[in-house]
Amino acid sequence: MASEKMVVAQVQAMTREDMEAQANDLLKSGYFPHIKTVAAAVTVIMKGRELGLPPVQALQKLYVVNGQVTCAVEVMLALAARSRVITWDVTKNTDTEAEVVFERWDNPHRQPMTFVSRYTMKDAERAGKAGGDNYRKQPAVMLLRRATGLGLRQIAPDIISGMYVFEEMGIEPDETETFKPRIVNDEIVYDADVDATAPDLDTTDEENAEIVTEADLEEFREFGQRLSTERGIEKTRLNRAVHELLVKLHKKLDALTPAELTLLMQDLEAFDYSTLEGAPS
Repeated sequence: MASEKMVVAQVQAMTREDMEAQANDLLKSGYFPHIKTVAAAVTVIMKGRELGLPPVQALQKLYVVNGQVTCAVEVMLALAARSRVITWDVTKNTDTEAEVVFERWDNPHRQPMTFVSRYTMKDAERAGKAGGDNYRKQPAVMLLRRATGLGLRQIAPDIISGMYVFEEMGIEPDETETFKPRIVNDEIVYDADVDATAPDLDTTDEENAEIVTEADLEEFREFGQRLSTERGIEKTRLNRAVHELLVKLHKKLDALTPAELTLLMQDLEAFDYSTLEGAPS
């Protein structure tokens, strides 16, 4: 947590020139294919600064759509959890309906403000979204995302800065990836098995890119052990965070470039591990 606060403090102290320089470096990495220009990257980094997100996490979790900054639903939940005044309970989550009960505990009378957020497949049909690939493959997940975003915007607009989730702005993040476990150095590692429907990445430069060496991977393992020890993070949770970040790249760990591996370590330093619901089974 101390490391996370230090990163956020460094971001708060950055000038616009600092942001532009960092944005330019990060864009060159190819780690954020959805960010097309330095100006867009700076906008996202600035929005992340408002929300207390480090640059790498902001660029990964925030999108600019039609002039509106949107985010992954887990960012909204992380902001709500960090506020310590919002609680929620998923009371229904099926292929036809999702329901989440939110409570806000900062009113002066100590009585929580309650909001019940529901989103159904009929709502998705009326919005013209039900025919989307993700709605057909994982309707319960998509409905829960929409119900969560709607609820938080109603009960905590100040906390989430009025943002919309990806799905509300017509973005459907690919959630069809699965993880195949294998044992590496007596630890369980999950490699992303990317579904064929996942977006193709431009591999023109990757064919000639330098790939991490065994020495790089050993340094990464030492980094993980140090991070786990210093911050008290369970190794299974750390592995889960690695998997979530790798799937965004549609790559395995040993297929990264050294620059991507460095960015991955920076992202793990800034990762909000409280957003993970549990360790992989």
